[in-house]
Amino acid sequence: MWFKNEIIFKSHKQIREFMKDTSLPVVITDELLVEMGFIKIIETAQPEITTLQFAYQDGIEEIDGVLQTKWIIVDKSPEQIEAERKALVPQSITKVQTMLQLKVLNIWDIFKTFLASNDDANDIWTLAMSVDRDNSFVPIMAQVVGWDEVQTDNFFIEAVKL
Repeated sequence: MWFKNEIIFKSHKQIREFMKDTSLPVVITDELLVEMGFIKIIETAQPEITTLQFAYQDGIEEIDGVLQTKWIIVDKSPEQIEAERKALVPQSITKVQTMLQLKVLNIWDIFKTFLASNDDANDIWTLAMSVDRDNSFVPIMAQVVGWDEVQTDNFFIEAVKL
Protein backbone atom coordinates (compact mmCIF):
# COMPACT_ATOMS: atom_id res chain seq x y z
CA MET A 1 0.00 0.00 0.00
CA TRP A 2 1.11 3.51 -0.79
CA PHE A 3 0.10 7.03 0.19
CA LYS A 4 0.29 10.30 -1.76
CA ASN A 5 -1.80 13.49 -1.89
CA GLU A 6 -4.05 12.23 0.95
CA ILE A 7 -4.95 9.16 -1.15
CA ILE A 8 -4.31 5.53 -0.19
CA PHE A 9 -3.35 3.26 -3.08
CA LYS A 10 -3.81 -0.45 -2.50
CA SER A 11 -2.11 -1.61 -5.70
CA HIS A 12 0.21 -0.61 -8.49
CA LYS A 13 -2.81 -0.75 -10.79
CA GLN A 14 -4.49 2.01 -8.77
CA ILE A 15 -1.31 4.10 -8.97
CA ARG A 16 -1.22 3.61 -12.76
CA GLU A 17 -4.86 4.71 -13.03
CA PHE A 18 -4.15 7.77 -10.86
CA MET A 19 -1.12 8.66 -12.99
CA LYS A 20 -2.67 7.76 -16.37
CA ASP A 21 -1.08 10.81 -18.01
CA THR A 22 2.41 9.76 -16.84
CA SER A 23 4.52 7.18 -18.65
CA LEU A 24 5.49 4.50 -16.15
CA PRO A 25 7.76 1.49 -16.66
CA VAL A 26 6.25 -1.97 -16.97
CA VAL A 27 7.65 -2.93 -13.57
CA ILE A 28 7.05 -0.36 -10.85
CA THR A 29 9.56 -0.70 -8.01
CA ASP A 30 9.34 0.57 -4.47
CA GLU A 31 12.35 2.78 -5.15
CA LEU A 32 10.62 4.43 -8.11
CA LEU A 33 7.50 5.12 -6.08
CA VAL A 34 9.55 6.70 -3.30
CA GLU A 35 11.32 8.91 -5.90
CA MET A 36 7.88 9.96 -7.17
CA GLY A 37 6.83 11.08 -3.68
CA PHE A 38 4.78 8.07 -2.62
CA ILE A 39 5.07 6.93 0.99
CA LYS A 40 4.99 3.19 1.71
CA ILE A 41 2.31 2.04 4.15
CA ILE A 42 3.24 -0.93 6.29
CA GLU A 43 0.31 -3.35 6.39
CA THR A 44 -0.06 -4.52 9.97
CA ALA A 45 -1.67 -7.82 10.87
CA GLN A 46 -5.15 -7.84 12.32
CA PRO A 47 -4.87 -7.60 16.10
CA GLU A 48 -5.85 -10.50 18.34
CA ILE A 49 -9.52 -10.35 19.25
CA THR A 50 -11.88 -12.41 21.37
CA THR A 51 -15.07 -14.04 20.12
CA LEU A 52 -16.89 -11.08 21.68
CA GLN A 53 -15.11 -8.54 19.44
CA PHE A 54 -14.49 -7.74 15.81
CA ALA A 55 -11.74 -5.70 14.15
CA TYR A 56 -11.67 -3.61 11.02
CA GLN A 57 -9.12 -1.46 9.20
CA ASP A 58 -9.73 2.24 9.57
CA GLY A 59 -7.27 4.07 7.36
CA ILE A 60 -3.68 4.66 8.33
CA GLU A 61 -1.75 6.17 11.22
CA GLU A 62 1.80 7.34 11.72
CA ILE A 63 3.77 5.63 14.46
CA ASP A 64 7.42 6.57 15.00
CA GLY A 65 7.51 8.24 11.58
CA VAL A 66 6.16 5.18 9.76
CA LEU A 67 2.74 4.99 8.12
CA GLN A 68 0.87 1.80 8.90
CA THR A 69 -2.62 0.44 8.66
CA LYS A 70 -4.82 1.34 11.59
CA TRP A 71 -7.11 -1.21 13.21
CA ILE A 72 -10.16 -0.57 15.35
CA ILE A 73 -11.39 -3.21 17.80
CA VAL A 74 -15.06 -3.06 18.73
CA ASP A 75 -17.01 -5.08 21.27
CA LYS A 76 -19.95 -6.92 19.74
CA SER A 77 -23.37 -5.91 20.98
CA PRO A 78 -25.47 -8.41 22.93
CA GLU A 79 -27.71 -8.62 19.86
CA GLN A 80 -24.78 -9.51 17.59
CA ILE A 81 -23.55 -12.15 20.03
CA GLU A 82 -27.02 -13.68 20.27
CA ALA A 83 -27.47 -13.65 16.48
CA GLU A 84 -24.10 -15.42 16.01
CA ARG A 85 -25.01 -18.01 18.64
CA LYS A 86 -28.41 -18.61 17.03
CA ALA A 87 -26.80 -19.01 13.60
CA LEU A 88 -24.87 -22.02 14.95
CA VAL A 89 -28.02 -23.87 16.00
CA PRO A 90 -29.07 -26.49 13.45
CA GLN A 91 -32.77 -26.48 12.66
CA SER A 92 -32.90 -30.26 12.66
CA ILE A 93 -30.98 -33.25 14.01
CA THR A 94 -31.54 -36.95 13.43
CA LYS A 95 -33.09 -39.18 16.04
CA VAL A 96 -29.78 -41.07 16.24
CA GLN A 97 -27.90 -37.81 16.95
CA THR A 98 -30.51 -36.99 19.58
CA MET A 99 -30.10 -40.36 21.26
CA LEU A 100 -26.30 -40.24 21.16
CA GLN A 101 -26.17 -36.72 22.62
CA LEU A 102 -28.63 -37.70 25.37
CA LYS A 103 -26.33 -40.62 26.18
CA VAL A 104 -23.27 -38.33 26.20
CA LEU A 105 -25.09 -36.19 28.76
CA ASN A 106 -26.19 -39.29 30.72
CA ILE A 107 -29.88 -38.44 30.39
CA TRP A 108 -31.01 -41.06 27.88
CA ASP A 109 -32.77 -42.99 30.68
CA ILE A 110 -34.59 -39.82 31.79
CA PHE A 111 -35.72 -39.34 28.19
CA LYS A 112 -36.95 -42.94 27.89
CA THR A 113 -38.85 -42.61 31.18
CA PHE A 114 -40.43 -39.40 29.91
CA LEU A 115 -41.53 -41.13 26.69
CA ALA A 116 -42.95 -44.08 28.64
CA SER A 117 -45.07 -41.74 30.76
CA ASN A 118 -46.27 -39.43 27.95
CA ASP A 119 -48.21 -41.05 25.11
CA ASP A 120 -48.23 -37.91 22.94
CA ALA A 121 -44.49 -37.41 23.28
CA ASN A 122 -43.91 -41.10 22.60
CA ASP A 123 -46.05 -40.92 19.45
CA ILE A 124 -44.15 -37.85 18.22
CA TRP A 125 -40.80 -39.55 18.88
CA THR A 126 -41.90 -42.81 17.24
CA LEU A 127 -43.27 -41.19 14.10
CA ALA A 128 -40.69 -38.42 13.69
CA MET A 129 -38.05 -38.67 10.99
CA SER A 130 -35.90 -36.06 12.75
CA VAL A 131 -35.98 -33.69 15.71
CA ASP A 132 -36.68 -30.15 14.58
CA ARG A 133 -35.58 -27.30 16.83
CA ASP A 134 -38.91 -25.52 16.46
CA ASN A 135 -41.06 -28.60 17.17
CA SER A 136 -43.39 -28.18 20.16
CA PHE A 137 -41.94 -31.42 21.56
CA VAL A 138 -38.51 -29.83 22.14
CA PRO A 139 -39.44 -27.28 24.87
CA ILE A 140 -41.40 -29.99 26.70
CA MET A 141 -38.36 -32.26 26.72
CA ALA A 142 -36.13 -29.33 27.70
CA GLN A 143 -38.39 -28.65 30.66
CA VAL A 144 -38.17 -32.31 31.73
CA VAL A 145 -34.36 -32.12 31.94
CA GLY A 146 -34.32 -28.53 33.26
CA TRP A 147 -32.79 -26.76 30.25
CA ASP A 148 -33.25 -23.15 29.27
CA GLU A 149 -33.24 -21.99 25.63
CA VAL A 150 -29.45 -21.62 25.46
CA GLN A 151 -28.86 -25.09 26.89
CA THR A 152 -31.36 -26.53 24.41
CA ASP A 153 -29.62 -24.75 21.55
CA ASN A 154 -26.27 -26.08 22.78
CA PHE A 155 -27.72 -29.59 22.80
CA PHE A 156 -28.58 -29.22 19.10
CA ILE A 157 -25.18 -27.70 18.30
CA GLU A 158 -23.36 -30.61 19.93
CA ALA A 159 -25.73 -33.32 18.66
CA VAL A 160 -25.27 -32.34 15.02
CA LYS A 161 -21.55 -33.11 15.39
CA LEU A 162 -22.25 -36.75 16.20
